[in-house]
Amino acid sequence: MDRKVTWNTKMPKRSKAGLSEGMIAILLVIVGLVIAIFVFVFATGFLGSAAVSPKAAIQQFDITVSPGGDRAVVTLVIKNTGNVRIIEATPTLVGVSGVTLDPEGGTTADPGRTLVFSGIAAPSPFEIGKQYIIRVTIEYANGATEVLTAQATAHP
Repeated sequence: MDRKVTWNTKMPKRSKAGLSEGMIAILLVIVGLVIAIFVFVFATGFLGSAAVSPKAAIQQFDITVSPGGDRAVVTLVIKNTGNVRIIEATPTLVGVSGVTLDPEGGTTADPGRTLVFSGIAAPSPFEIGKQYIIRVTIEYANGATEVLTAQATAHP
């Protein structure tokens, strides 16, 4: 008995496990759109501006006048609360002359650090119980400028 073995050359194709070509194309389009949106948002500065935050805060502004008003001590503390280095801080007392606030340790501050200014005025131009305003202009390493103001009441 001779059996003749014949092979069927037209066998049905087996289904492939995994993703079809259509699904791969759809996934590539979605990934491409996500990348394009991210590049657009970053290029327009939305994410870029969120990453850079020049910010500072006046933590203390104090005016202490000696009894008799012959001398006054002014203290100012500024904290860099952002993530950009402060390269210059210039305090100015509004409506008061004869008082110079000098920096203790420089006028630059890295993020998280503080700047301290103090000054002594003799004779004192301050009256106990009266409020005074200070204006501080801050310049940051990225070119931004910020103006802070604070108010203090002169006390003994």
